[in-house]
Amino acid sequence: MADRVGKIVQSDDPLRRHEVLLACVFAVTGFAPLLVTAWPAGVTAALAGIVVTVMVARLAIRLLGGYTGDVAGAIEQLFEVAVLLAVAAWVR
Repeated sequence: MADRVGKIVQSDDPLRRHEVLLACVFAVTGFAPLLVTAWPAGVTAALAGIVVTVMVARLAIRLLGGYTGDVAGAIEQLFEVAVLLAVAAWVR
């Protein structure tokens, strides 16, 4: 099979300070309504999402030596599921 459909591309470039700051601003903006109306649920949801993100990122680094676009997409989906489950637990 000489023709490959895809390839794994990973970057060793460090995160830039302004990129991290922008991501934090977006995260706070997204959680702001929940933090204002029900701050315990918002804090729990944010922590659940962060824990899942760190766990999957560390697993990707250990298994793949970094992360790919597929891993980043999986992290985003798992973050969303963790947040929604945490909020649902508080609503119940």
